[in-house]
Amino acid sequence: MTNSIKKIIAASAAACMTLVQGLQLPAAAKAEEPDFSVLGAVGVFTEEETAKIAEAIYNGLENHASKISLSGDDMPQIGVDVDSVDSLGNIFRSIVAGWDVGVLTIKNSMPYYYGQTGIVAIAPKYMVEDDEYEDVYETVTSRMDEIVADVDPAWSAPEKALYIHEWMTDHYYYDNNEYDNADEQYLRHTAYGMLTREYAVCEGYAWLYTLLLRRVGIESVMVTSDSLCHAWNLLEIGGSWYHVDVTWDDPYDGLAGRSEHDSFLKSNEAMLNSSHNSTDWVLTSGQSVYDMPVSDLYDNAFWNGVSSTVERAPDGSWIAVYPMASDLTTAEFTRCEFDPATGESEKTIFLSLSERWYVPNSTQFYGRTYVTTEMYNGDLYYTTPTNVFALRNNIVVWLFGLTDEQKADGASIYGMYIEDGVMHYYTAANVLAASTEYTIDIDAYRAQIDAQAGAQNIETTTTEETTTTEATTTTEETTTTEATTTTEATTTTEEITTTEETTTTEETTTTEETTTTEETTTTEETTTTEATTTTEEITTTEETTTTEDITTTEETTTTEETTTTEATTTTEETTTTEETTTTEETTTTEETTTTTTEPEPLLMGDADGDGKVSVIDVIMVQRYLLGEPLEAEAYQSTDLTRDGRVDGFDLALLKRVLLTKN
Repeated sequence: MTNSIKKIIAASAAACMTLVQGLQLPAAAKAEEPDFSVLGAVGVFTEEETAKIAEAIYNGLENHASKISLSGDDMPQIGVDVDSVDSLGNIFRSIVAGWDVGVLTIKNSMPYYYGQTGIVAIAPKYMVEDDEYEDVYETVTSRMDEIVADVDPAWSAPEKALYIHEWMTDHYYYDNNEYDNADEQYLRHTAYGMLTREYAVCEGYAWLYTLLLRRVGIESVMVTSDSLCHAWNLLEIGGSWYHVDVTWDDPYDGLAGRSEHDSFLKSNEAMLNSSHNSTDWVLTSGQSVYDMPVSDLYDNAFWNGVSSTVERAPDGSWIAVYPMASDLTTAEFTRCEFDPATGESEKTIFLSLSERWYVPNSTQFYGRTYVTTEMYNGDLYYTTPTNVFALRNNIVVWLFGLTDEQKADGASIYGMYIEDGVMHYYTAANVLAASTEYTIDIDAYRAQIDAQAGAQNIETTTTEETTTTEATTTTEETTTTEATTTTEATTTTEEITTTEETTTTEETTTTEETTTTEETTTTEETTTTEATTTTEEITTTEETTTTEDITTTEETTTTEETTTTEATTTTEETTTTEETTTTEETTTTEETTTTTTEPEPLLMGDADGDGKVSVIDVIMVQRYLLGEPLEAEAYQSTDLTRDGRVDGFDLALLKRVLLTKN
């Protein structure tokens, strides 16, 4: 998957005894000098000698020197034998690629000077001209600062590493290009190349991930395998080390929003099981990975099994989209409360979405979900094959769909991310096909979301003081319903009915109570109910064969009819009753507490409200059809066809849901 990593340093052994004055340019203020003990003992040098050499190289690169002295009373002697040169090269390459000061340095070129005691200096080469160096350096380091700007210092180390992992898989992709130019070929192996071109090979991924991690206080080194021709990272968290391979977790060419997690914070054994099946893993410093204390604490953490980017929610939880175990085309949006100390999470499913990504010009569909998500300004945006939605307070808001031109040749949405108010979304015939990128000002849809979902927060508590002499009762009820029905009919030898329904109900109750000194009582009660119902009904009659990840229909005559109906009904009823009893002028101080809580989403088919679909729910619907009344919420949850009534069709669908579940 990756190109061979250049590991041999082109050491131009210049037999030059003349001291050359090193070019010194003023450098921008840098962070404090790092602790080079992370390198350990490199090659023929002890840990202390390694740190001395690394410090000299670091200081020289920080000042953009053309010549770095390695001689002096406190410096170790560096021989000109192969082992010494290789060890020096490993230290040089570790500093060049692992810290900001080397981001513009060519790591595979290390001309050196030698004298009577051995190597006395090296002459680093840079990617840009001297007069451009400071400006370019400022540009690339500022860009890295921007990338990690949203990382909260209070997050745990695994969460910081996860955020950066997701950002890179969202915004960057693997470089499959071939270059005749040696400079271009080199850039694809560097963090600088990734930052300026937005694509690189595995080495570029690994070095950029290292630089970004160090910005948030996480040590990282690069691991290489000659037999795999590959490179990835090893992270230090709490005294233990973990593997992360951003490259192999970003397998979709040019598509944002897709992120695997098979190689994130893994142990040696877990990495071996994720196709890293070699035994020649070494660090850039030359040390064997098997000498490191690699932990398995996060081998089964919540991100496992997720194939889209994991999003950080404003409440501190993480939003992950899992494929349903029994139906991989159904995406389960799950809120995960992560405990970094144990690696465990409490999970809550708040939305299930069944969509099919069809093979162009056929009745076949891919047997998995390709939903992509992005958290932006507190709202969760997500994509389906041809539409983009926002989710606020468990209320789904449709934003826009693909045009006929964008849907040409059967293209669907396979990727999406948002940055600086702009949504980038990608359409393609399939997940591996060439994609087309589109951009849209997503902030322009803010008013649309506010209007349909309201601007209230998920959880708010306010306290106010009021002066009053009256008693008031106010009731306000608002109901908003948006229904969409899509029907596809296909004639073959077997009849299959799939119904997808999403119901979101949000209810807020506010009660204010006031007691005055003159027998005056004030009660203010506000009830607000917002409901958004989206129903997608697909009826397909087909004979189906599934091979690998595709469901195939053979000998099929297809007639496709689509009817889309969107109806919005808003009813506002306000009843105000005001009663006042006063015998003299009275001043009352009222303390009011308003609490808004997030309601549980409806589980379709759950008539008795016990949080699961069972035979009891079927019995309740049967009794209703025989004349027994249903509670309003039970009625809403059992109207599976979303046609405004509960009838035999809903009973049949409920039985099918129960049979499928079991």
